[in-house]
Amino acid sequence: MGARGAVSSGSRLALGLVLVLTACDRGDPVDVPRSFLPPWVVFSNHGFEHERAGAPKVAALRERERLDEVVAGADSEIAVFEALTLWARRQFVPGIPDPYPPSNGLDLLDEIRAGRTGGFCGQYAYLLADALKSLGFWDVRYVEGWADERSSHFLVEAWSNELGRWVVLDPLHAATVVDDGGRSLSAAEVHDAAVGAEGAPAARRKWLAPESEVPHDDERRYLEHFRLIAVSLRNDLAEAARPWTIAERRAEMLALRDAANEDLLPGNYRRQSSRRADFEGARNLCRATIEPGDGGFAAGLETLGTCAHFAGFEVRIDDGAWVPSSERARLPAAFRSVECRCVNALGIRGVVTRVETAGP
Repeated sequence: MGARGAVSSGSRLALGLVLVLTACDRGDPVDVPRSFLPPWVVFSNHGFEHERAGAPKVAALRERERLDEVVAGADSEIAVFEALTLWARRQFVPGIPDPYPPSNGLDLLDEIRAGRTGGFCGQYAYLLADALKSLGFWDVRYVEGWADERSSHFLVEAWSNELGRWVVLDPLHAATVVDDGGRSLSAAEVHDAAVGAEGAPAARRKWLAPESEVPHDDERRYLEHFRLIAVSLRNDLAEAARPWTIAERRAEMLALRDAANEDLLPGNYRRQSSRRADFEGARNLCRATIEPGDGGFAAGLETLGTCAHFAGFEVRIDDGAWVPSSERARLPAAFRSVECRCVNALGIRGVVTRVETAGP
């Protein structure tokens, strides 16, 4: 199954919302339009610059490296993410990036494979990010983590529509980070675990490759690299004429500021925030506004600017088939539930918003 097929069902974890004041199954009128989003949704105060949808080097990476075959058989978004993370790690042996290669997957692979330079955590991250973008997962960002002033690490976070959360992907270590129940964690959650924040989840690496292939180094030391985290506010590097410098990279990143890392912030990151929503902002949403319509109801649909390279909406009524929809979906006079989701230009489905009517 290709990347599109692996995620075509969309998210099934978005919580249903009960339209308490509307007994649609009895045909009672709605006096005031009602707007709905999944209840866990938060928004970042910071914008993001996505890769251009038609970036040639991103599309060429997918074709040349046969990435659809890499994710064939993946039955979930996380499975797609993990397959690409492992693929990225297997493309070259860690080395020294000198001279520093371009910050896009296609060119850096050419330079490293030709023996003109090497690659380490940054190059693995750039490669994985371009692979994800090539399959339509444009909400991917770079993460820089610090254990102390001399020890840093560079990896990736990707937005999962199925889980409704950002998840850490570490291609250098061929790993993700999960809690004791196997739930994929975001960089902010791993940070909480690393600094012992109250209520923080337990965190451990989920290895995607055996130790004979990738060294399984010390877990405690690894987690220390999340004491300070910063996330990028752009991923449009594929068409850059030259590699990102360290100064340029950090100028485009947002650091999570708290009492555990204030000693590491001066001189590293100009943009800082202690507001957690800035690091957990939701992507690929569909807000449904239910209101009276001709002979029934209508749902006004919008993404609130959260869907990069938006292509359209899909709607499902009473757990029937998903059908394409315009920004205004006509609903029957009687229905039990309605769901909506956005779709991007490469067919990736977003987070599902579900509205349920109250009982009779």
